[in-house]
Amino acid sequence: MSTNNNHLNHSLILIVLLLIAFATKSEQSKQIPALYVFGDSLVDSGNNHYLPGEYSQNFFPYGIDFGTPTGRCTNGKTVADFLAIYLGLPFAPAYLGLSRSKRNRIVTTGINYASAGSGILPDTSNKTSVIMDEQINGFERTIKEILPKGLSKEAVEKHVSESLFLVSSGVNDHFKNGTFRGSRKFASYLIKEFKIRLLDFA
Repeated sequence: MSTNNNHLNHSLILIVLLLIAFATKSEQSKQIPALYVFGDSLVDSGNNHYLPGEYSQNFFPYGIDFGTPTGRCTNGKTVADFLAIYLGLPFAPAYLGLSRSKRNRIVTTGINYASAGSGILPDTSNKTSVIMDEQINGFERTIKEILPKGLSKEAVEKHVSESLFLVSSGVNDHFKNGTFRGSRKFASYLIKEFKIRLLDFA
């Protein structure tokens, strides 16, 4: 994929996110309570810091805008961070970096389950990242085991229905063992697999 195409794809992603944010904010009279993030390196806030192995984002210039590496695959904020700022929410913290007590306190404003290198398919970087299925499982544990500790069943349902969900995934699925395996047929297959997960998630 060329640099121009990368820039175009990233611009399209940002435009879509801004449109969602503007539409959501204009349609709701009150603030969105939480931002839950799923996906890959474009939105990972540091989950890969807590996986076995060494990761390239653990040294400068990664995180230089924060004064220290944060686990983000960028020098500063991710798209998810900018979206949180716009919505008046704190940055969604990395799920794997939260202690049980912190999860109980922070979960009501959102959590980031994203993992650099992950994809939609289970076989995409499944040895070095948290795959999408596991990210979804993490959120399911959140709404079944953590949120109910501080909220009633009705309040949990209301919280989830009013929260914003950001998903950025699919790019890494096109590469396996260093080989590009993308095609229109494969893209259609990815969309189908993504839809299955969205329906299960709903």
